[in-house]
Amino acid sequence: MSGYLLPLEVDRGEVSEFLLVPFVGACIHVPPPNQIVHVAFADSYSADSIYEPVTVTGTLSTSHG
Repeated sequence: MSGYLLPLEVDRGEVSEFLLVPFVGACIHVPPPNQIVHVAFADSYSADSIYEPVTVTGTLSTSHG
């Protein structure tokens, strides 16, 4: 799944939790919730730029927050 990252947890440039959104400049209010994917992983990702698309691979699961 590809999109742009909106960092939630960042430590020295390393992102471990983010929202995957369909366009640059999206925030938690726009786009609609059905177009946002919450991504969290044990390792971190060195995010060079939030303006470059990223591709996330792995297992998609659902949960109730």
